[in-house]
This record gives sequence, structure tokens and C-alpha cells, in this order.
Amino acid sequence: MRERAGADALRTEADRRLEREWGAERYWERHRERFCAVDPEAYAGLGRELIEQEPLVPRLGEVRCPTLVLVGEGDGHFVAEAEILAKEIPGARRAVIPDAGHQPQLENPGAWLAAIREHLIRVRGDA
Repeated sequence: MRERAGADALRTEADRRLEREWGAERYWERHRERFCAVDPEAYAGLGRELIEQEPLVPRLGEVRCPTLVLVGEGDGHFVAEAEILAKEIPGARRAVIPDAGHQPQLENPGAWLAAIREHLIRVRGDA
């Protein structure tokens, strides 16, 4: 992954910024640890399910819990997908995290936490 990262057109600027801020060794060690911690059979099963499962969009109206859909503003097609989730889940809200890609909790933790706090205040009435 590290060897191909420089040429990866899908890699967000926020991800590249995170690597610069953390330093390459810390950044890539975290990725290595996370990747190695994944069970290979579970990972393969997840891949199959993502490809083979029936779309769940028609069932999103069944969701009955307060829902916050979080997405990084630079997260490619997930931004549009997040809009669909927020539209189809009753009462859901969408928060687009600025200066973030697929890891908004790491790439812009302040905005990510603020969105979660706002959601909790809205649904629970406290912080």
C-alpha cells in the first residue's frame, strides 16, 4: 500500500496531509497494524458481501433510531451516498466534515467530534 500510495489517484488530500502531520513512519505503521489485525477470512467474506448483497436503500425507511450520517467532504462518491442515506432514513441528518476524506475522525477530529456532540445534544438533550 505504501509503495503505491504516491500514485493512488483515489487518495485524498486530507489523507496525504495526515501522513505529513503524523510522519510517514507513524502513519504507515498504523495502517500496517490495522491491516494485519484483520482476519483474512472475514475480510474475504466482507468483500463478497459488498459485491453480492441486495441493495438496502429500499429498507432504509425502516430505521427507527436517531441517525447521523458522517462523511468527509473529500470522500469521493461516498458524499453522494451519504446524501442518499440521510434522505432515506427518517429524521436522519448528514454532517459533511470539511478538510477530510475517508477518515474524518483522524483528518479533522475537531469537526468530527463537534458533529457527534451536536447529534447527541439533539437526540438526548445533553452533551
